[in-house]
Amino acid sequence: MFCLKDSGKCELSDALRDGGVFNPLIWWHVPGYTLLTRELLRIMERSSTSDDREAEFSKASSKFLLTDPELLSEYLSIVIPRTSAHSEKAVMHLFECLGEWWKTLKENSIPLPESLNIDLLIECFNILVEIDHHVSLNLLFVFLYSHLQSFSTIPSFKTKLIGEKILGSWFFHFFLHWDFKIRCTFYQILAFQVHKQEKVIHPMFNYEEELSNIQSWVEAKLKANINTMSSIHTNPPCDPSLNTFFNSNLEIYIPKALAEYQCYEEYKLFWMQRAPDHNPSLLSLSDIVATLKKNNVESEAFEKIRIPRPQVLMSLEETSMLKAKEIM
Repeated sequence: MFCLKDSGKCELSDALRDGGVFNPLIWWHVPGYTLLTRELLRIMERSSTSDDREAEFSKASSKFLLTDPELLSEYLSIVIPRTSAHSEKAVMHLFECLGEWWKTLKENSIPLPESLNIDLLIECFNILVEIDHHVSLNLLFVFLYSHLQSFSTIPSFKTKLIGEKILGSWFFHFFLHWDFKIRCTFYQILAFQVHKQEKVIHPMFNYEEELSNIQSWVEAKLKANINTMSSIHTNPPCDPSLNTFFNSNLEIYIPKALAEYQCYEEYKLFWMQRAPDHNPSLLSLSDIVATLKKNNVESEAFEKIRIPRPQVLMSLEETSMLKAKEIM
């Protein structure tokens, strides 16, 4: 059932699968299964984040989620505290693990366990946001764009991540972010992921907002905040307290940020008319504008944006290869 091959790679037997259909056998009732899981956790605890073999163990551990999704919190409690947010290699490894675990659950239609330690995960995300390193933020946003919908089964996570972070304390920081690629990735998360959430609790409310189309609420919030920013940008208020909800140094990004986000909104409307059942891959602003123009979609935002150079949203593998070349 579980073997350690000569290469050192741990694999769970294909007995977990039977003709592509999940095997209903309760594996934790099989003698020795608990011992195997405990040994796997010990291996993960002893491994160094710089040890390439740990990637093999993360792949092996994802197979155990097919039989016991509750192990996910155990994995997070081991990997996250041992990850240095100041080490690009460690952060890359962390998102390799997260991506592997979430991909396994998604491909097998297994919902996230309600016992998931969401506070630990959000604390991890918050630390990466505070450090504000473009590589770490890119990995975080790629993960969120790929898997944000999987958290729909955990209302408290949506409350804390979407309500308090994405639409709350993170909003102005990333909507007006200095890094062009990070800024645009955030726009696509807003346009294609946040609006799909059926319920959002925002800290400014003491009740749950029920909306059939959450995007209308998001747009209303965006419009109100953007109008306030534009007003402050053109007519600085006499009362300094009115200018404290976002960093005034970000004001220079307001005009182009508004135009850039409008392009993603235009693309969302274009996409939803053609493929409403799934989201597009992460795209650069230049690709979005080119696609819209090719399909004769006109927007006044096209005249206001300035794309510094072709932007490519790198995958995890591409980011790893780039850093490896820099080291060499």
